[in-house]
Parts: sequence; C-alpha cells; structure tokens
Amino acid sequence: MGAQQAEAKQVIPHPLITTTLPAFIGGIFLH
Repeated sequence: MGAQQAEAKQVIPHPLITTTLPAFIGGIFLH
C-alpha cells in the first residue's frame, strides 16, 4: 500500500517535470 501511495504522489508532479525537464535540457542542447 505504501508503494502505491508513493507512486500516486509521483504521478501528480510527473507531467510538470516531464514537460519542463526535456524543454530545459533541449534548450541547453539547442543553444
């Protein structure tokens, strides 16, 4: 149960991190 709760908590901020991290890394690579 604890592992499932931890996964659910990671799923909430995941979309933001998955969209911001690649854009940030991509910006550095493009520069």
